[in-house]
Amino acid sequence: MRPNPAPGEDQRRESHCRTFKKGQRCIVCHKHDSQTAGAFRENASGERGMRDSSVQLDILADEIRTADAIVVVGAGFSFEAGMPLSGQLAPLVWHALDGHPEVRRVTCDALGVLPGHAKDVIGLDWAKLLVAFSSIAAAPDARKTFQQSFARLDHERSLACSTAHSALARLIHRGRVVQAISLNWDTLLEAAFRRQYGIDLNGETIRLRKPHGDCQRPDEDWVLPHEPGSIPDELVQRMTALAEERPRILVIAGYSERDGVVVDRLIRPLANRWRVFRIGLDVTGEGAIRRPAAEALAHIAERLCPEPEFPGWEYVSFGDQRGIAAAISGESLGPKDVDACPRLPYFASARRALDLLHTVEVAGGSGCGKSITAWQLGADFNREGWEVLRANPACTDPDLSRTAVTTRPLWKRVLVIDDTQRFPDRFAERLAERAGDRIKVIRTTTDFEGEGSSAIRLPAKEAVRALADAIRQRRAEVLPIVRRYDSQVGDGYHDIPLEQRITDAEKASTPWQFAYILRGG
Repeated sequence: MRPNPAPGEDQRRESHCRTFKKGQRCIVCHKHDSQTAGAFRENASGERGMRDSSVQLDILADEIRTADAIVVVGAGFSFEAGMPLSGQLAPLVWHALDGHPEVRRVTCDALGVLPGHAKDVIGLDWAKLLVAFSSIAAAPDARKTFQQSFARLDHERSLACSTAHSALARLIHRGRVVQAISLNWDTLLEAAFRRQYGIDLNGETIRLRKPHGDCQRPDEDWVLPHEPGSIPDELVQRMTALAEERPRILVIAGYSERDGVVVDRLIRPLANRWRVFRIGLDVTGEGAIRRPAAEALAHIAERLCPEPEFPGWEYVSFGDQRGIAAAISGESLGPKDVDACPRLPYFASARRALDLLHTVEVAGGSGCGKSITAWQLGADFNREGWEVLRANPACTDPDLSRTAVTTRPLWKRVLVIDDTQRFPDRFAERLAERAGDRIKVIRTTTDFEGEGSSAIRLPAKEAVRALADAIRQRRAEVLPIVRRYDSQVGDGYHDIPLEQRITDAEKASTPWQFAYILRGG
């Protein structure tokens, strides 16, 4: 995140100031309580102010509903999620300087002070921090230390959910926000989008632009707080093209608009032509809505993007993969097992059918590996930027469910119906009829007799042989797992060799039976 220039820290400046007694100076925003906290209480915390801002949010939601939006976010947008404002970057600066004494010495010389620890030399003084940033920017190793330290912080913060970023992700996914521009370095929006939808935000087309730097690329030079903002010509051209198409709404959230370059090249050209709404606790000007970004975006998302998006369907994530232990233990296998489990025979045939016909049915008896094959197919497409959804047989309106999930998708979509016999008659078949270039349909069916002539059948015995071969190749990984179930299996003199147990298990009729015998029955 490239924080906005100090002094003045956008979104939650007043929340810091209110923690200080009157007359004290806030170390984050460099303002006195009498200058900020009193104004906050008077203008934003009263019942009338909340009521007025709620009305404004409803107006904004209605405007976005009819026109769509471009959203520009600044440092305040990520503050509540734990990312620092520019006045809070001092410890990271100290860390970078102390890790590179020669750069610290250059900074001390520029300040005209004796060498010392960066904390003692720089402290929280904003003017000194700007000098330090200038020294860091000129020293590649120190810059790398600073940026990588910030990227590590970003990684930690991105593991938790952020209300503001989750709401913006929903608005982007539904097409209500056609372009987001982040002046921050953090990856919280990308993490929220992947967490909710299982795909990269910019996987198919660029919907998020970050002209000031990106924690996903910490080795590239970011725009640091001592430097003017940067809006590249390519971004200006993109915004100009959108403006020439038709009017939209410009939403500015958590950004102070203090950087002349950003204002002149990005905000003012759009503000001269479109309606503008500004969100933050201390915003002023056209469309000012004095509410925290998280509350405001959540309100708008709830109005425009009610959940669930598709009744009867849920998005699938292939993150947090499990090991082979789940398969050996006989558990039901799903999206979290696609990496650990070997691909069974006829996987390639099923993939070819999806590529050519956009739909495939995988059939076979119970325990033959239909489900894991379906999820491995879905994972393959997910790696190529397709979102994956699975059907819930408890859906009360299957016709509405089928229509909603297949109508004009903004994102490439794979639909998985596991165990079609659990769904209403012809639900899966009718869904398959809607498959096409942007909709893939995967069905699994329990079919002991091979009645579905068009289905890809998984011969259970061939699946068992493939599984046995894979287990043999992963002996070191498998042996400790098997020993948890049967301590007689091992490499000791009186132990049963794992190879013997695999040979016995290979006589099984299905992969599930193979796993049962492998762990001792």
